[in-house]
Amino acid sequence: MALNPQHNIPFYVEDGFSMNESKAILTYLADKHSDKNDKLYPKDLKTRAVVNQRLMFDTSTFIKIAGDMIVSIENSTRKICHRLYFSIFLFTGPSDLQEAAADSRAEGLTEGGPGMAQ
Repeated sequence: MALNPQHNIPFYVEDGFSMNESKAILTYLADKHSDKNDKLYPKDLKTRAVVNQRLMFDTSTFIKIAGDMIVSIENSTRKICHRLYFSIFLFTGPSDLQEAAADSRAEGLTEGGPGMAQ
């Protein structure tokens, strides 16, 4: 607990020095083990900036895209469930259920709709 108070991984310990956060660990290790040619983690600021940009891609770009996809799927599922609930449990009849399914397909919320792979 004293070594890793946040209880997260990855976690790095070396000679009494400890740290978490993958990018911080990676940059520390790259600095520590850099060779004379600085190929692992360049000293030139502009070249290093490009390395850092790629290193941090997941936190700025990838995670946002993945999060947006998850929210979109959740919203689509919620709409479908809402329509089915009112069609089935309120006994509005099979024609309303078919209409709800057709609306879902038209909005791309179910397989066969424009927003889904066929």
